[in-house]
Amino acid sequence: MGIFSTPAVVIDGQVKCIGRVPKQSEVEGWIG
Repeated sequence: MGIFSTPAVVIDGQVKCIGRVPKQSEVEGWIG
């Protein structure tokens, strides 16, 4: 995949969020 210059959230091999802090509701949707 390479190296990103900003932090990323990856869940089950899918990039969910890059370069920002995800909202609580977003995270709940990813894991719920």
